[in-house]
Amino acid sequence: DADGGLQTGFSGIISKGTASKHGVLENGETRMNKDVEGLVYGASLVSIITAIYLFATGKKDTGIFVGLWAPTFLGMGTFYNSVSRTNSDV
Repeated sequence: DADGGLQTGFSGIISKGTASKHGVLENGETRMNKDVEGLVYGASLVSIITAIYLFATGKKDTGIFVGLWAPTFLGMGTFYNSVSRTNSDV
């Protein structure tokens, strides 16, 4: 393909190789399931947008609270990726 076979995972690591069944790359690295990855990024984006809206409408404490959800969602996605990588090694 046009990018020379580069595959990027949720963790931001760029690895060369082609994806095979179950998201395991030729070099042994895994990719997060696309559905889960989209859900994690979507939830983080909605959290940030909602936090900005709440903050701008004067609900500053609630906006800050909701804004803190974004890194939590990303952390849960990283954990999921780590667990699924461990389970694929078995």
